[in-house]
Amino acid sequence: MSKDKAIIAILIESIVVYFVVSMLILGPLFEKFYTGNPGKALVPFATSYISLGIAVAYFTIAMVIYPVIKNRERVVLNE
Repeated sequence: MSKDKAIIAILIESIVVYFVVSMLILGPLFEKFYTGNPGKALVPFATSYISLGIAVAYFTIAMVIYPVIKNRERVVLNE
């Protein structure tokens, strides 16, 4: 896989992580947690920001680990 395709694939994966975390995990949990009227108004705002942070963290970690996995060297330790 070329370098550009790998970066685009990681970007698409982080977008999928954003939507999964936002719609399937945090959204229902926040709906159950916040029962009052001010809390219900906060749910879309808080869910999007927290999900964006998780997606950015995923993208950053994947971009740091990708070269390590791609260019790994098999080192045999001398005993």
